[in-house]
Amino acid sequence: KRKQKRRENNVLKTERDEMIRQLTDLKLSRTRVEAENNQLTSQITVLREEVRSNEQRDLADIKYWEVSHIEVTSTGLKLGDGGWGRVEAGFFQGQKVALKMLHSDIVSPFYND
Repeated sequence: KRKQKRRENNVLKTERDEMIRQLTDLKLSRTRVEAENNQLTSQITVLREEVRSNEQRDLADIKYWEVSHIEVTSTGLKLGDGGWGRVEAGFFQGQKVALKMLHSDIVSPFYND
């Protein structure tokens, strides 16, 4: 009976030691995951700030997207109509583009340049 008790105690000690090892590994993994989470959170914060900055810059630079009708060539292919005008296929600097052709009663400093 003593031998059997010793064997049972040894098995229990081995199981306990294994559980302690697993618990230690889990704590280490948790620490790594928390550190990675903190790093990713910091990166997200930086990226969000970059997006805000780019959006503000893009809004400030929007005037550079307005081009004179002299710089574009229309193919005459009508793509659609809207309240502000019609949309036609065309070319700008060798690239295919959609051109918004404003109605004549829409006032724009670029419309008749």
